[in-house]
Amino acid sequence: MKPDVIAPGSHIFSAQHAASPVIVPGQPRPMADDSYIEFDGTSMSTPAVAGIIAILLEAVPDLTPAEVKQMLREHSEFRGTIDEDPGLPWNDHYGFGMIDAVSLLEGAGVLGSTGGETNNTTVDPDYGAGNWVELESPTDDSWFNAGQIYRIRGTAEIPEYDGAPERTIEEVYVRASVRYYDPTFHNDTIIDWTLAIGTDEWWFDLPVELWHDGADVFIEARAKDDMSRWSNGSWHWHHVGETIIDLEEPSGYGTLSGDTTVKGTYKAVYGERIEYRIGNGQWSTAENLSQGDDYDSGDWQTTWDTTEVADGTWRISVRLITESGWTTQEVRRNVVVDNQPPASDLEPFSSLLVEEKGISLDRAYVNSYLKVHLDIRNSGDLNAYEVMILLREDGEQVTVETISHIDSTDIVSISLGYIPTTAGEHTLEVVIDPSDLIDESDETNNVISLTFPVDPRPPGVDLAFRSGAVATDPEVPNPNGETHMTIRLDNLGADLALQATMSLNHWTELGWEVTDTRTLDLVPGAGFVEVPFTFHATELKAGVEKFRVEVAVDGDQIDLDTSDNELEFTILVDPSRLQGARRPDLPSGHVPLEFSAAEGENLLFSSDGSSVWVHRVNERYDLFTCLELEDEWSGSFALAATDDEKMHVAWTRRFVDDFGLTLHTVSFTTIDSSCTISGVTDLMTPLSLAEGKYWGLDMDIRSDTVAVAGYHRDLATLGTYDDITSVFVLDSDTPADADGWRLSREIIPLVEVIETAADPVQISLGSEWAHILFQDARNDTTGVERLGVFYAHGNLGEQNWAFRKAMGDDAGGAQLAVLEGDDGEDIVVTGWRELDGYDAELVLSVTYSNLTELASERVTAAGLLRLRFVETSRGLQVFHDAVGPASRQIHYSLITVKDGESEIALGGPLTEGWLSLASRSDEAGETHIIYTSSSLDWRARLLVDDREPELQKTSILDRLRILMNLDERTFQLVSKILMATCIMATVLLLAVSAGMMGRRRREEVLVAVLEDDDDPIDIEDDEDAELIDDEIDDDADEDESGAEPDEPEPELTVTIEELPLPPLPSEEEDEPEDAGAARRKRRKERASKEAEAEKDSGPEGLPPPPSAADLGDLPPPPSPADMADLPPPPSQMDLGDLPLPPPPDREVTCPGCGGKFTVKSMELKKVDCPVCDEHIEL
Repeated sequence: MKPDVIAPGSHIFSAQHAASPVIVPGQPRPMADDSYIEFDGTSMSTPAVAGIIAILLEAVPDLTPAEVKQMLREHSEFRGTIDEDPGLPWNDHYGFGMIDAVSLLEGAGVLGSTGGETNNTTVDPDYGAGNWVELESPTDDSWFNAGQIYRIRGTAEIPEYDGAPERTIEEVYVRASVRYYDPTFHNDTIIDWTLAIGTDEWWFDLPVELWHDGADVFIEARAKDDMSRWSNGSWHWHHVGETIIDLEEPSGYGTLSGDTTVKGTYKAVYGERIEYRIGNGQWSTAENLSQGDDYDSGDWQTTWDTTEVADGTWRISVRLITESGWTTQEVRRNVVVDNQPPASDLEPFSSLLVEEKGISLDRAYVNSYLKVHLDIRNSGDLNAYEVMILLREDGEQVTVETISHIDSTDIVSISLGYIPTTAGEHTLEVVIDPSDLIDESDETNNVISLTFPVDPRPPGVDLAFRSGAVATDPEVPNPNGETHMTIRLDNLGADLALQATMSLNHWTELGWEVTDTRTLDLVPGAGFVEVPFTFHATELKAGVEKFRVEVAVDGDQIDLDTSDNELEFTILVDPSRLQGARRPDLPSGHVPLEFSAAEGENLLFSSDGSSVWVHRVNERYDLFTCLELEDEWSGSFALAATDDEKMHVAWTRRFVDDFGLTLHTVSFTTIDSSCTISGVTDLMTPLSLAEGKYWGLDMDIRSDTVAVAGYHRDLATLGTYDDITSVFVLDSDTPADADGWRLSREIIPLVEVIETAADPVQISLGSEWAHILFQDARNDTTGVERLGVFYAHGNLGEQNWAFRKAMGDDAGGAQLAVLEGDDGEDIVVTGWRELDGYDAELVLSVTYSNLTELASERVTAAGLLRLRFVETSRGLQVFHDAVGPASRQIHYSLITVKDGESEIALGGPLTEGWLSLASRSDEAGETHIIYTSSSLDWRARLLVDDREPELQKTSILDRLRILMNLDERTFQLVSKILMATCIMATVLLLAVSAGMMGRRRREEVLVAVLEDDDDPIDIEDDEDAELIDDEIDDDADEDESGAEPDEPEPELTVTIEELPLPPLPSEEEDEPEDAGAARRKRRKERASKEAEAEKDSGPEGLPPPPSAADLGDLPPPPSPADMADLPPPPSQMDLGDLPLPPPPDREVTCPGCGGKFTVKSMELKKVDCPVCDEHIEL
């Protein structure tokens, strides 16, 4: 029987042999090197079998070949189904099975038994020494439930007649197989002979699966005594089923009301009951299943009264419980209950949060200006309008605000002003719709409260300079203009400061110099004063200027804390100016994502939460929505612009495949300034929600190379489900080509971050390396788990970058830029925030790629939320927001690298608000700053370089394009359309003019006066002669039939006169005429002229009519009295039967062809001849 056994022979590594050499006489033969190669086939499996046999013969050299062959058969791992059973299972594909070296050597006595699972032991299935073993549970012929683990139990004992008590049971082995028909009989071994736990009372755990429909499990147990005798087998049969439940209705679509049927299907092994519950309520029995049935399946249903719950979204859960108490996994579905008429349902959606200048507080001082923040949701199915929100302190009204509208399912944020006036524990309450003016389905959830402690201010005087206390006018001091500086001094104590002295010092080459000293008469307790200083033009030089301000209390008063009586600060003197704020009209609910700036042509990308929109923005910040980029956005977005005003965009998105599975991927496209999009390319392998997600994207461009970096959360992890997050990089020199992208999967193999707590990866391409900043968890030094900022660099296309270093501790909000040094080396500029709240600091660092420091700064930036780098030709602009003495401020600084020197020039505040975006147009010398103002609306301001405008040759077309407010692409399209229209109009005009000139040359009017005498015809030119000859010939042809044959033709005398040209023909006459039509037209004109001549001359032979003078005095007409004797007119009876009037017909003769026809309408003015199509005037 062949084959006997099998052995591994696929993907086997073997030593690489030497290539077939060309043997050169006298030279050594080439030898193989130390490399390896992968092979498949029997040549790879045979050495494994030979090696095992060699080990066996080394241990037992007396074995014969037949014994070795039999032992290989007995100690093999059987595969597949049994075709024949010659003492051992065999089939024609695997033979007796896969060789098992361990089992073979144990059977030969070379190795001791491992006590674990063995395969094809020396159990003899055809021989038993006695009935020593029994299977006790589960009961024979019972059902197994797929998905559960069953403990197979039994006993083993040798009776006295078989040698007990001298003979004892040594081991018990168990084997399980599955048998079914499909369509032929199958007997698949699922667990081969395996050592059970224990002897006298043994057990074995069997995991049960639904191996095949209708399959039965056959379990066999045998025992071996101390003389290696085997017992007879003990067998049990078991059936396999599954216990599942399904919920069919309600489907979850639409709304429910009244009594609702809840139903589904089930399968159960020893099922007992089906239960359901609503929300987190108690479980109720939906249906009791048939008792005593081993296996059952069918439909189930129950009725749920939805009026027992309030309108809204509820979760239905169902489960099935078996007789043993085993419970299936819950099947859940969300449904919407709507029994009441449409109504609003306003409720708090967040906890109360007390903030000071955007920073959350647990307690505050008396007379602090605070904000109480709350999110409110409308869970009802009706919009709510004019919603009143009331803030109460200890039951007393503090403030009232009104929200214009809260649409159904919308969430609206509100901040209520609060100034505590007394110290102690205060209960703050926010009441929604306190007057009950809005009809709500549930009004029990309209109040939320918080206990907030207020501390008294310390008695005495405490003068202090706080961060952000210095403001300048203009916001960016200009070296060529006057600068007004205002310094705010706060009194944190409760008492009035009667007198204090403030001095301002300026750092110069000689050290600190006193600029000015002021005496302050009064500084109110818990208040402040603002002290102005003025610097004239040229007193401040471009760059960073360093100052120090000091204050001291005069007289007998004592300052409680003098540590904050001195403040050193810098201001950035920069040749630029900040323009006034404008309000971009963003659609409601949209948040800016990125801003791409160009000279007069800008694009703003925004999101409403699920979609990404593109808006064109003009110089006045008017928005024109031009494109919906994505309607299934999943949260990450990155943009990088090139010099040709083309934006490269990457984002994460969701989509549903052909099988209805929701997948997640990274997409890429390009958009130009005219809002024209190229094809969208998916860059990453789509992942299902159970497999992972991509997030935290960033992008950079250098020359033709585009790089995209981000985090990849891998939930599946090759089937291990370890939930590993790593950093990946995609790069391409041809980004428009979907196949041109290269993926480096794990440049940072393992990071411990979560999407909701971490910031996006930062990537920047340099001439030496690709550089990134990323976040990872760290617990060094303090042992406290926190997020840190880490730096790494490497080559694109490589994985597991080796150079990594920790940068910031308890840090976030990082930014990265790579500048080029004088020698072309990479200068790495990094910035991040450390700590939070009032303890937050801004850290800026300039280093080489090996992190050798060139310059660094660390400054207080309380409440810092956003940091932005903007690269310009003058250096790197740095924008960040922080809390100032009165409100949140946006600060501006500048980092420059020149002549091997690096400088970080920290500036002061530009404006109040929360920073969102910053983008640069170097051609226009403008930086666009998008932020949220203190009134929580979107604002935009321009920081414009104060430089000489670059005089460029601007054509008239460019000026016209600017006046029309069109981008270059659109203007070119309009220009081409107008040019094509002008060319077509010119061609048409030339064609019409040529036709008109041709007709005018052809239509010279000739008048011939014919006289019946003997004078010869006088013709002046040949052309006229031809025309007249044609007419005479035509007339002769027409009159030929009517003339007498013998009548001589009269001699005619023709005098030709050239008359002025007639007026231009009408549109009806523009069509070209053939020769016949022209002749008919001439005859018509002659006939018309003859008729007019006859009319003018009157009837022949009659004298002219008399004039009024010739008539003389005529008698007057008779009066009515003279006509009285006239007879009356006849009546209708006297007239009798008169004939009917003739029908309204009139006969028309065509002047062209002479044809006669009848017209049955008296209203027609023109008609066409039915014979020759001549136009006839009636």
